Amino acid sequence: MIVPSKELTRAAGINQTIQSLCGIVAPVIGAALITVMSIENILLIDVAGAAVAISSLFFVHIPDPEKQDKVPDLWGEIKECFDVIRSRRGLPYIFFCSMIINLAIAPVAVLFPLVTVSHFGGDAYQMSIVEMLWGVGAFAGGLVMGARRIKSNYMVLINIVNTILGLYLIVSGVLSPQHFVVFAVITAFGGLCCAVFNALFTAILQKSIDHAVLGRVFSLFFSITMLPSVLGIVGSGFLADTIGISQTFFYSGIMIALMGLVSFLVPSAMRLGNDCRKL
Repeated sequence: MIVPSKELTRAAGINQTIQSLCGIVAPVIGAALITVMSIENILLIDVAGAAVAISSLFFVHIPDPEKQDKVPDLWGEIKECFDVIRSRRGLPYIFFCSMIINLAIAPVAVLFPLVTVSHFGGDAYQMSIVEMLWGVGAFAGGLVMGARRIKSNYMVLINIVNTILGLYLIVSGVLSPQHFVVFAVITAFGGLCCAVFNALFTAILQKSIDHAVLGRVFSLFFSITMLPSVLGIVGSGFLADTIGISQTFFYSGIMIALMGLVSFLVPSAMRLGNDCRKL
């Protein structure tokens, strides 16, 4: 409601850049602060940061979309969100695709720190390097999205980055323990793909949904995708013990890459991505 429609992908990219930068810089600052002050005082910094962030919103005018005069009804509003999603051809599939990808990537996210130690035989230092490179990749992805307007079909780009993300996980799953450097380098591409996907997916929703229900649709999306993520997290221990951490990466990568390739064959989703490009 604040950013012009044609600049939504750039704004989402800038947002991804800021989040990635925080993910890179915050641990460094935290490590430095823990050497000079108590943990209690460090936690108070979080409170101070929240106060500054909330106070800054007093100086921003956020348009308030027109609302219908009706009695608040939780279940009625949830049904309205589903109706809005179903009424936009291609959007239900994009929701479904995101759910499957979240299901596939959830166990990887849990096991990500462990693969460095258990499979590649690394230590805490190497584990932090991998985490940092993921953040660097996400930072670069945000910069790419924020630098210029996207003139390509949004779904084409989403499918490409999902395929690359899947290939990254597949390669990570088959690398031998001696190839840690390769794993660390390609991890940056994983972070870049996730940043680009998040920016494009956000822009598609913003351009496809009426502002009056957009907040509720986002809330519904996060609620719907939470269940697959929880299932993936719960199953991560079982997968690690049953097939191994590297194989979990491999099969999760296959699932994500397949979703990226299959999505090229869904006409409604491809048309929606093209329509969003024109808005």
